[in-house]
Amino acid sequence: MKKTVAAFLMSAFCAVGVDASRITDCYDFKMSVKVPRVYDNMSSTGYRKYQTQKIVGEMLVTYDTVDPFGTTISFRNVVNRTHKIGGENVVYIAEPATAVRWNYIGSNRSGLFKTPSVSFDAELWPTYNVVQKVEEDNSLILSFAGRGSSSSSSKWRGRSGSRTVTMVNGSVVGTLGSGCYDYGHLSPTRIIGPFSPWFDVLSDVASVDGTWKAKFNRKKSGIVED
Repeated sequence: MKKTVAAFLMSAFCAVGVDASRITDCYDFKMSVKVPRVYDNMSSTGYRKYQTQKIVGEMLVTYDTVDPFGTTISFRNVVNRTHKIGGENVVYIAEPATAVRWNYIGSNRSGLFKTPSVSFDAELWPTYNVVQKVEEDNSLILSFAGRGSSSSSSKWRGRSGSRTVTMVNGSVVGTLGSGCYDYGHLSPTRIIGPFSPWFDVLSDVASVDGTWKAKFNRKKSGIVED
């Protein structure tokens, strides 16, 4: 099966050559993040504390074969393996990533550039929200940075000298709002004051931090768009 997929991809790339306008690679994505989760707040008497959550999905990197700045990153099938609502895992609708930096670093002397150095921002809207809008009060607003490895892919890409990013991992930081306001509940979040927490709920955004990893999925990669 692997040989069949590789042969198909190779023939596809040879057929389109430089005329292909966009090529999409798929990565198995996961992150482990400390999330400021809200507990038992249906009557505004709950609390908020950090929980380590595992979120998985697929990360799609789409290259423009003409524009070097045309690389885009998007996500699909993003699921929280830790947090459940009504017995169902929380899933996320992801906005296309912004501030994408998808680079190699290396040596001008040797002309070899093969260490991935990447960063991007992403917004993840959880399905437990009642408001159909991405806002900092109800969504994961994240910034990713990482480094990784690459390998020669001339054989299956069908072009001499081809190189593909095979793995990237790094750190992720950001914020998550409690979403309590949309439900009409009092958020268990307070702004820090000079002597004590301010009494009123003036903000319900708290910090998120963790790690992430994206591993190249060859079977789902190399999709060509004219």
